[in-house]
Amino acid sequence: LQDVYTVDPEDGYALLDLITDGDVLEEWLKDNKLRITDITKEHANRGTAEHWHLEELTKVAARDYDASLRLAERYLKAGNGWRRGVGTWWLAQRPKVLASEVVLPNPNAGYCGSVDLIWEAQNGALGVTDLKTRLDERTAYDSDEFQVDAYSTAWVANGGREPDFRA
Repeated sequence: LQDVYTVDPEDGYALLDLITDGDVLEEWLKDNKLRITDITKEHANRGTAEHWHLEELTKVAARDYDASLRLAERYLKAGNGWRRGVGTWWLAQRPKVLASEVVLPNPNAGYCGSVDLIWEAQNGALGVTDLKTRLDERTAYDSDEFQVDAYSTAWVANGGREPDFRA
């Protein structure tokens, strides 16, 4: 076993320093980007980047829907699993975009939010979708359900028809 007082040449900290000195531990966590704020920021940045791909598809679709399908097909070849997922979803659903990244105020309830996508399915059903960048096997959180419900309610409060589903 390494002496707990010996300084590790890689990071300059002795194990005992890390576990007994809060300032040293905080500095080590900061240097290694392991604080909750670092992890939260990393996930937020990833979410922003992946939302951009969905938004790009909606903007292209507004100009030329067939071009959005070609773009989604290119997404299938991406090394990024989230981008492939967005492309796969777009090609399977072929959404008719009604709103994307639109701020929806709800004056009756005193809130507003930016909805990722309001769209019509091929069968005419209206959906409200909020993209989440989580691992495949995780299910929606209660807060996700609440968020999409709030977007649905705000959509109706602003004159939209009642959504048939949320995703």
